[in-house]
Amino acid sequence: MSDFDLVVTGRVVGTDGVREQGYVAVRAGLIERIGEGAPPAARQRHDFGEAFVLPGAIDAQVHSRSQAGQERFHLVDTFSGGRRGHDDRRHAL
Repeated sequence: MSDFDLVVTGRVVGTDGVREQGYVAVRAGLIERIGEGAPPAARQRHDFGEAFVLPGAIDAQVHSRSQAGQERFHLVDTFSGGRRGHDDRRHAL
């Protein structure tokens, strides 16, 4: 049986710092728990590896005034396997 509907893992950013191996657990569309270490069971899981996870942030790239060209925000293209294709992603640095 699953404890939560969704668990998101990655580098979770909070007011107290960054949880390098953090998780955000969601039940019924609400954040129920934020922690570090082994995540709880969930029906659905998304692992974002070393990417930053901003729990509760909505359109963080917009609402934090960090659009491209502002506040030294840069976009870079990353892709897996050293070739462009369906895995192209744009990440903020």
